[in-house]
Amino acid sequence: MKYEKLQFLLDKKKIKSYRLAKDLGFSSALLSEWKSGRYLPKADKIQKICNYFGVPISYFYEDELNKSVNDGIKERSSLTEKEKLIQEALEKFEKLDEDERQAVIDFADLILRKKQQYQKKKRIS
Repeated sequence: MKYEKLQFLLDKKKIKSYRLAKDLGFSSALLSEWKSGRYLPKADKIQKICNYFGVPISYFYEDELNKSVNDGIKERSSLTEKEKLIQEALEKFEKLDEDERQAVIDFADLILRKKQQYQKKKRIS
């Protein structure tokens, strides 16, 4: 996920990164660290940015899904199984409204917390 994509949106709308951070309730350090490559925002933050600019979440993830093959577009048939699953999930995610998207993110967070708890218990025993 490249910061350049965010920079393009900022430039297009003539918005400074500190304004975006303030409007979305992020620390300005978050955007600085993303720009420097020390941090990659989580999906909920990316979703807030997408909502702010009115772009689909795939805008930030499409490079990972569509690495260049001659004309810059990778055909679905040549995607790995993992890439196909990610693309399918993103396509479905984009069809949800903001509340439904947040519910999906919350559910994923819950699953990850449960997984961590299980792994912690497993290590202890």
